[in-house]
Amino acid sequence: MNAERPLVIYVDDSPIARELVADALEDQGYRVLTAEHVSDLEKQLETDASLIQNVALFILDFDMPEMTGVQIAAVLDQLHAGLREAPFLIYSAKDPELIEDGIRQAEELSFTFVRNFRGFVPKRESSVEGLVDRVRELVPLPG
Repeated sequence: MNAERPLVIYVDDSPIARELVADALEDQGYRVLTAEHVSDLEKQLETDASLIQNVALFILDFDMPEMTGVQIAAVLDQLHAGLREAPFLIYSAKDPELIEDGIRQAEELSFTFVRNFRGFVPKRESSVEGLVDRVRELVPLPG
């Protein structure tokens, strides 16, 4: 049964945000893996290679230590070649203008970013439902 459930990987330095999003997506029937930052993500991908083959979607916070979500998205294929086609969303409470600037810069520098970018969902009160709706559009559940 687990293999049939789409895998969503959520990277956010906020433990509360990780828990809220993971719980909401799991309640819908998704498998969810969370990571605190890019180093944590790399370690988990190295530990379990099946994650690379099974990821259906990345959700990336914008403002994190080490790298922003936009920077992570731009180099996913450098973390592992198997992530070259991995789609992602940016989910953040930062000023939308700041995020749009970051997205424009990444689009200029990374074809991988342009190809795999599936949108920006603002974090705000009750935005978890909006995020879940967007995930369901991008990654329909089987059956």
